[in-house]
Amino acid sequence: MSKPFVFGFVAGLALLIVAGVGASRLHQNNTEQGKRGAELAEYQQEIGDATPVRVGVLTPKQRFHSKLHNGSGAMWRGRRSAN
Repeated sequence: MSKPFVFGFVAGLALLIVAGVGASRLHQNNTEQGKRGAELAEYQQEIGDATPVRVGVLTPKQRFHSKLHNGSGAMWRGRRSAN
């Protein structure tokens, strides 16, 4: 066998491997985008009837609770909460 034939064979084989890996990654990306699209559609459907968030508005019960607890699960003045 001649050197140019072997070099051409190795170069062609490397090109086929690179093309195969590229095609595989392209297919994988398309599959992931399809899954993300389906998940987003499901999420949008689920949040359609969700309760809207009102920033800065507390009920009287929530206001009392926020003054009673310090946020770490412990009550003020050293007493532990029931949780």
